[in-house]
Amino acid sequence: MNHEKRERRTNEKIVSAITKLDPCAEVCVELSRDSEIMQKAIEFCPDIIMTFPFTSQKNALRYYILKYLLNCHVVCFRAEGLIDIENDNQVAEMSGMDRYGRELVDYEIFWGRKAAERVGKVLVEAGKLSSIAKARYFGNPFFEDYTNPVDESCFSLPEDIASRVRKYPRDKIFGVVSGFHFAEYSDRDIVGAGDLVDMNSKTLEADIRAMQDLIGRTRRFRQKWIDVVTMMAGRHPETLFIFKIHPIENIVHRDRNIEPYAAFKDYENIVLITETIPFRSMVNHCGILLHYGSTTSLEAYLSKVPTVYVKSIELNFGTETSSQLEFSDMGVPSTLKVDIEELPSVIERHLSQPIGFERNSKTERFFEEMLDLEIGRDYRPSEKMAGFLLSLNNEAPQSILSDNQYLPEALKLHNMGNRLIGYLFERAVARIKSNEFKGLLGGCLHELTLLAEAMKVQIPKLQYLRSLCFLKMGLVDNAMASIRQELVLCPDDRDSIQLYNLVRSKLQNTTDLQKTWGQNGCEDYVQSNGFNCQKELQGVGGGACDLGRNHQVHMSDQGQPEVLFEKAVTLLRQKNFAESFKIMESLTSSNVRMPGLYFAKAIALSGMERFGMAEFACRAELELYPGNVQAENFLKQLQNFAGNGLIVRSSGKPFANLFGKG
Repeated sequence: MNHEKRERRTNEKIVSAITKLDPCAEVCVELSRDSEIMQKAIEFCPDIIMTFPFTSQKNALRYYILKYLLNCHVVCFRAEGLIDIENDNQVAEMSGMDRYGRELVDYEIFWGRKAAERVGKVLVEAGKLSSIAKARYFGNPFFEDYTNPVDESCFSLPEDIASRVRKYPRDKIFGVVSGFHFAEYSDRDIVGAGDLVDMNSKTLEADIRAMQDLIGRTRRFRQKWIDVVTMMAGRHPETLFIFKIHPIENIVHRDRNIEPYAAFKDYENIVLITETIPFRSMVNHCGILLHYGSTTSLEAYLSKVPTVYVKSIELNFGTETSSQLEFSDMGVPSTLKVDIEELPSVIERHLSQPIGFERNSKTERFFEEMLDLEIGRDYRPSEKMAGFLLSLNNEAPQSILSDNQYLPEALKLHNMGNRLIGYLFERAVARIKSNEFKGLLGGCLHELTLLAEAMKVQIPKLQYLRSLCFLKMGLVDNAMASIRQELVLCPDDRDSIQLYNLVRSKLQNTTDLQKTWGQNGCEDYVQSNGFNCQKELQGVGGGACDLGRNHQVHMSDQGQPEVLFEKAVTLLRQKNFAESFKIMESLTSSNVRMPGLYFAKAIALSGMERFGMAEFACRAELELYPGNVQAENFLKQLQNFAGNGLIVRSSGKPFANLFGKG
């Protein structure tokens, strides 16, 4: 979440819909500004991260780290779904100022079809989305409160406000909303916001001056609103003005310890709402809504309350070329559109003859196109979104590789790479001390290995911890390979020397292992007999046959599994993937362990176009035998599969025609 109070109810609806569809699903909701958000995300290890869009500069970088470590989907749900589709400036603004590649965001979720089409195209052209098919729309769960039965007690006003509201008839109550937080922005705020000026722009100085001008105009616009409301409240004591301040504006005022609306305190018939309460709590009591260009006008329409959009030609607010920051109506139809100078006369007119609510075909067409909402029809976007998110478990996410161009910057930002190394290392040590080895190799230690690869550093004691885990699992050969790597890095480390001697004694007492690995040990054996991925690219070649012929098996009582494995490899070479898979499935089901077994199984599954299962098999191979570089390369290519997974790029060459298909 970006703003907890504003977004809490929407998130609750989505979470409720997810758990309803899949009671076993685990969902964690966190505030993005949490200082420990990265650590919490890694600990939770999500399959999917849904967040607000990357419009502010450098906001996307940390998600590069999470996607790289966790191999998860990243989905952006548009926080601002309403734009004037005919306004090219607003459409371009929706792309944001952040810089990232098309491999980061798996899907963008919009509120409606029009925005998905227009903004989705801009994102694709900017290289921030891989295809227009990745731009989806399901509506906005926020508006379910206006279209579906709800508990009205959730939308009651605080009693101190409600007691004042009850004194006035509804047609004498004016609702007013503000959103003038820019009026108090400093030059530092302009730069710090991240989405107001592009720090890399060649026109940066001019852009800052334009924002300073906007700040000045916003301050004048706010004062015009204050002057009109106080003037009309003084002129008509029989009326009530409920003035609700935008939540962000409240934060700005509180941080700066200022009260721009202090003048309202002198009027008994002006209620100033600074609390973050649902707009529905207020609009249900209003006879008419006065607004500056806000989504509240849509809420008012669904509540059957007439609206007046107020612009300012003098300040260039609300013109055909106005940006979102310049108080555009965003294409949302209102009952009336007037200049701020005309607002007093509109208020007088309403008091003499109330402006009533009327259904408007243009407004309702806007709902359909921009919110996927048809008046009178069942509207449950939270359920659509939940179903979509759960369906992503059936498709592989886009992958971030260690050589990604944005990853180094992400790891350096706020020293995040080193901070995560420290966090993961401490977490791994704590689990080992607690004798919690399950999942450690595929969890913390795997993530540490990935960080070391991306940062091009050696992490002392990492291979030592891996060796401990392998030894605990009874994988003595892997334990030896890891502790040898540790001693290359730290040859005088006493703990590593002791562990090496322990592992060596285990190997010496195991004749099977001694026969398998010979005098050169695990690393040399993997290098000399490892699966040759390049040969596989040419059609599952001799490397697989050599693997089946040469490897000995750890358990000699399994009915000669090495013979069965060689038969399975032969079937692989003949591209008989189904029969080969059956044999290897019987071996793995019998807990047979031999280097290359799960790797070959992954190839068979790929040939059967069961890419998700192939990825699991490849991961199993690497968990048991992490020294298999070819298996690592094959896994990366599996993770890069797009569509049917038959045209993949990993090392610069297309992974094509592997199984005789284009």
